[in-house]
Amino acid sequence: MNRKTFLKSGTLAGAATLLSTGNAFAQHLSSNPIDKLVDANGNYIQQSLPYSESFLEPYMDAETLHLHYTFHHGGAVKGANKDLQMIKKALDEII
Repeated sequence: MNRKTFLKSGTLAGAATLLSTGNAFAQHLSSNPIDKLVDANGNYIQQSLPYSESFLEPYMDAETLHLHYTFHHGGAVKGANKDLQMIKKALDEII
């Protein structure tokens, strides 16, 4: 086994432990109603803001908050779901 294969296998095995729904961390994320980060399928979700978009004015205007939350945070959620899908696909190919 070369270094590349070892690192790839180790990374995928580590990801598999994080993705399993049997560990305490995953159970807490799926059962906690306040900080719900995943849906029933295990995909990351973006909760709506618990306050109005104008709440932070005059420090941040509503449009800036909307753009930041929608595109910055929304992009992170979309990227995390894409990475999660790729990890699951790689694990399926190994097993």
